[in-house]
Amino acid sequence: MRDRQEDSRPGCGHLPARSEEGSRPVTERLYAGIDLGTARVKVGLFDRHGRQAALRILPHAGLMTAERGEVTQDAALWWRAVCRGLREALAEVDATTVAAVAVCGQGPSLVSTDLHWHPRGPALTWMDKRAVAEAAALERQTGHPVDAGHYVAKALWLNRVDPDPRRCWYFQAWDYIATRLCGVPHASATWFDDELVAAGLPSAQFPPYVAPGRVVGALGKEATAVCGLPAGIPVVSGTNDSIASCIGAGLTERGDSVILGGTSGGFVLCWDPVPGAWAPPPGAYPEPPGRRYLGAAISSSGLALDWLASLFAVHSLDALLEAAGAVPPGAEGLVLLPYIAGLYLPYTV
Repeated sequence: MRDRQEDSRPGCGHLPARSEEGSRPVTERLYAGIDLGTARVKVGLFDRHGRQAALRILPHAGLMTAERGEVTQDAALWWRAVCRGLREALAEVDATTVAAVAVCGQGPSLVSTDLHWHPRGPALTWMDKRAVAEAAALERQTGHPVDAGHYVAKALWLNRVDPDPRRCWYFQAWDYIATRLCGVPHASATWFDDELVAAGLPSAQFPPYVAPGRVVGALGKEATAVCGLPAGIPVVSGTNDSIASCIGAGLTERGDSVILGGTSGGFVLCWDPVPGAWAPPPGAYPEPPGRRYLGAAISSSGLALDWLASLFAVHSLDALLEAAGAVPPGAEGLVLLPYIAGLYLPYTV
């Protein structure tokens, strides 16, 4: 999720477990999960039952907005915050017990890098909507809706305004972090082949698909040195943070639904495929077999709170929400249109 938590909190410590005989405690294997949110990095360590052993929540990089539609971040600061979060979380447990790591994160945010995965300029976040002309052109050529914030539209725009000869890779945000961990370029959500063909961009710049939940590679020595995870543990392919939230909320059966909150937000329903409606191709997201995640998102939920707090110099969101709780229902007719970061939906047919 795109969490709005303000502080960096220590975890609850190491989780001991009993041996099969129940005679002595043994060390429980742990699994590291990283969520690269829009405002913060969340690093959690969990056992196989989902019990939390440690949690760190850290700010990573402020949004950099120079003009309307431009919202970028420094991907190098993402990586720095992830490594710090891992080191701090691992200090709460026996680090040698961590058996695997996976990453989810914000999107559609695009990172372009050189051959060795060093960013070539700012990352274009999911709120960056400058690729309007490119999205319209792709929509005409493919016949399906393309949003200005979509990956291929962003890549096409970036290639037009900054044709950098040292640009070798395009990554989704969380795949960039996972690639830095294991040294294996990959994409956990399929690139839309028809869009790549229509864009005319080199397909080799878009990493190959590895299905979410599959092992991508082993943790590299460089990553081990800077983040503290055990060398050689599996790095597992992740997914978009909103989809990860749906999975974490248990949306597996027809009719299950969830409200997502964070910097952005939305409502998601687990349902049957809708005949005649355009949908992302299989492999775009890990959905339950035979089901689709249907829903709508708004660009600003927690972000709107940040904006409101800044207007009144409020430094605690908890205090702001407590004061809002005293306002009578209806708020005397006051209505907030939360399109601070533009409009997300509807743009589909």
